[in-house]
Amino acid sequence: MFDLLFIIIQCTWGLCQSLLGLMMFIIHIRDPHTFKHGVVITQVKGQYSVSLGMFLFVHDKSLITHEYGHSIQSMILGPLYLFVIGIPSFLWCHLPVCQRYQAQGHDYYDFLIEKQANILGDKMLAMFSDEKKNWI
Repeated sequence: MFDLLFIIIQCTWGLCQSLLGLMMFIIHIRDPHTFKHGVVITQVKGQYSVSLGMFLFVHDKSLITHEYGHSIQSMILGPLYLFVIGIPSFLWCHLPVCQRYQAQGHDYYDFLIEKQANILGDKMLAMFSDEKKNWI
């Protein structure tokens, strides 16, 4: 029941990011996929991870919980997600000034939206017992 509700919310309230996620899913159609807890998880070969609605793209399994947290943010913010979370998260990861800040010993997850993604991912997955360790 949770999975169905998650999908309905992501395909209505989170439609913009889910459509972008579907396009990325099609681009990565040959990569390994799994479906758990309302999201499609794709293990990509590149060095990036991103959450777009109900689609998670990760290069490292250890990042799935964090990206799942972003999918929860997507459910909360709906059409505002890309502006409030997506763009700032992208800039935090890629802008040279942000990379220098992190190189000075500041943690990537000190940024509020990244920290919140970790908290939301951990709290939601706690509801699903010990499966967190066995995403893919």
